[in-house]
Amino acid sequence: MSCSLLKVRWLFSKINSHNHIQNRPIRLIDASWALPVVPGSVNSQNKLLYQEEHIPGAVHFDIDDCCDRNSRYPRTIPQADDFAYYVGVGCGMSNGHHAVIYDRGTNALPLMASFRVWWLFRLFNHEHVSILDGGLAAWKAEGLAVTDKLPVFKPAEFKAKLQKHLLTAHEDLVESLNTHDPMRIVDARGVSSWKRSQIPDSTPVPMSSLFQPNGEFIKPEEVASHFSSHGVDLSDKKLVASCGSGVTACSLAFAAHIAGHPNVPVYDGSMTEFRDRCTDLVKQSE
Repeated sequence: MSCSLLKVRWLFSKINSHNHIQNRPIRLIDASWALPVVPGSVNSQNKLLYQEEHIPGAVHFDIDDCCDRNSRYPRTIPQADDFAYYVGVGCGMSNGHHAVIYDRGTNALPLMASFRVWWLFRLFNHEHVSILDGGLAAWKAEGLAVTDKLPVFKPAEFKAKLQKHLLTAHEDLVESLNTHDPMRIVDARGVSSWKRSQIPDSTPVPMSSLFQPNGEFIKPEEVASHFSSHGVDLSDKKLVASCGSGVTACSLAFAAHIAGHPNVPVYDGSMTEFRDRCTDLVKQSE
């Protein structure tokens, strides 16, 4: 089993035995999230989703809150010091912890923002991070307890350092489009959204296609062939994950990671930034 993708019963046994993974204390993180009514605003519904029910001991991580509030684009990555403060003080987590992330997903998907939070941890140099396969729904399906009680943890020191190779800047992407060997953009949006507006020569691999009918994530050994069926070679060193605003793109980076390709970067601003800054380059498909 990939340590990046954990099964519910396996995690439950670890929590009940010594609450450690690979000799590191576990910090459960609930990343439940809904699109804000006002773009760019902090969505109070996120906190309410968490407060309503969560896995006992889980803290909340709000991707609408842990971001650069001065950016014109939603959920732009925060500065390293701001991320460190959010995780250390807000989550009571140090670099010695192993983070296990889950969320309640949406009506169509068992997981959503967990992939963004997973990517943020790796982006800021914390590799000890996993996602709970199937999210909160899988936990509840096993008959395991949830609670509305909020845990209290002492603030901890967390050190963050930006790993630039996991991030693609807008300027670098646009410059690449003007070369004979441009970046290979993989888009996590649904095909209909991709057809309406897309980065030139991008390829859709919808996030929804990464889940099995039972709600579990695609098996690591099947990821490469799945991408290949969409015309994408995971061994291509120029792959870049994109989407609408940088959230679901992280699911593509996660899929590549568990398949043995851990360094696929994310275009943080994704289509929101590209459409805003390069209107004349936006393409459409029939």
